[in-house]
Amino acid sequence: MFFNSYIFIFAFLPLTLLGYFGLQKFRKHTTAKVFLCIMSLVFYAYYNIAYLWIIISSIILNYFGRKILVKQEGIKRKVVFIILLLANIGILVYFKYFDFMILAINNLFKTSFDALNILLPLGISFFTFQQLAFIIDSYKNKENMDYSFLDYSLFVTFFPKVIQGPIALHVEYIFNKDILYDFTITNIGFFIKKINKNNDLAYNWNLNYDFSKEAVLANYSRPEISEIQVDSNYYMQNYEANMHNITKYIEKYPETKFIIFFHPYSILLWDKAIRQNQIEAQIAVTEHVIEDLLQYNNVELYYFTNIEEIITNLDNYKDYTHYKEDINYYMYECMCKTGNHRITKEN
Repeated sequence: MFFNSYIFIFAFLPLTLLGYFGLQKFRKHTTAKVFLCIMSLVFYAYYNIAYLWIIISSIILNYFGRKILVKQEGIKRKVVFIILLLANIGILVYFKYFDFMILAINNLFKTSFDALNILLPLGISFFTFQQLAFIIDSYKNKENMDYSFLDYSLFVTFFPKVIQGPIALHVEYIFNKDILYDFTITNIGFFIKKINKNNDLAYNWNLNYDFSKEAVLANYSRPEISEIQVDSNYYMQNYEANMHNITKYIEKYPETKFIIFFHPYSILLWDKAIRQNQIEAQIAVTEHVIEDLLQYNNVELYYFTNIEEIITNLDNYKDYTHYKEDINYYMYECMCKTGNHRITKEN
């Protein structure tokens, strides 16, 4: 079943999308994933149903093998890792190179062993190397995320990439799986039209908007001046719960560096806060956030909110909060190269 075949375009794809998004609409999220996984296996089995057991066995081997792996220590951990490594490589070598090795032996030693004429399963290199990367990463770091069997199965079988890649890292896939599903139609359309695109551009809307002072002011509704003074603790009501959503990961993964930054929203955001008498409350909660996060050695904190040449130039924005890609790149340079605008206990 090719992406540009009639059966794919007029039968498989409409049925798959209708079923998946229909179930999502009725909030049957788990059922929708099960349906998508089944349809992905149907897509794979269409080429040769006799090889369906290979991909299913590979998924079971690596998923449950990884569960055993991360529970082991020392030499036992290494032994389990080597077994999983050899099992995956063995499967790949058998289906891709066994007949070639027989022919090579016959030519080299003048023997007459019969070739097995093994039909190569489609996509075996992609889903094997993808799972090998998962096993290797789990061996190096047993604290990485423990996925459900359903999520892992979709990671391996998802039909737009199962037979021709690309090989995806498990972390990239799990955190972006909803984007992958939502953009299935777009991706397949690009494939049929032979347009080279990737999911990194899924939310790149930069070229679709006018970044200018005129555009910002046209969409800014300046609030009336409020006579009511907002209490400085206004934003502290749910502070502990909200901060816990961040700090629980910081504390759980002390070896991971977390880079956290305050956005360079335009001066109009501050204009709004001043006119609504919320400026003291915003400053107070910001101070609390900075004080709490600086307690952690694995956190780097950056403050871009007060860069005058950025926030006062409305040509950097499409509205009073969304800035253009040049600002994003400058922030990247600061956080990954120069260290400018970093907040520390000393400053």
